[in-house]
Amino acid sequence: MDCVEKKANEINETMWYDVNWLFVGAGGAAGAVFRFLLSRFVSQKSNTTFPVGTFIVNISGALLLGGTLVLLANLTGASNDALGSNPTPRTAASVANGSALFQINCTSCHGDDARGDGPLAPTLSRPPADLHAAHVDDHADADMAWWIMNGIQPVMPAFGDQLTPEQVWDLVNYVRSLRQGLEE
Repeated sequence: MDCVEKKANEINETMWYDVNWLFVGAGGAAGAVFRFLLSRFVSQKSNTTFPVGTFIVNISGALLLGGTLVLLANLTGASNDALGSNPTPRTAASVANGSALFQINCTSCHGDDARGDGPLAPTLSRPPADLHAAHVDDHADADMAWWIMNGIQPVMPAFGDQLTPEQVWDLVNYVRSLRQGLEE
């Protein structure tokens, strides 16, 4: 990766966080305004005064809720249910194809042996996953396919525009084979 690509990645990471906070701010502001209007309506109906402190609490709560929603969206990703189950059997041919694709697309971050120790790993804001670790077994094939196609913000790029669906599933099969071998 040359300096231009590295700088572009840094800018993309920053933009991702800026967009997230934009959504948090907009959601928080909308929630606070709604609560303010609702509280004002209620206070007019009951002939009581509206305390300004309530508005501040409403803004804080709405921002906290918005931040939590953004965090949950980033942790879970968008829906990958549409991918269904892996249609490609984990055969020697599929794993070999996945291995070749991994060497081309993934080793700079995940390393030649997929242990998260690639040459770019120390420069990333979040370390790449060790794909030999037990946590890999906790994820469905559809999760891995979705991450390969759409990336994991802020560091893993999306490969959906560069790989065919068959290639994505071959990569998933390669990663699975690191811990589970071939299907029998």
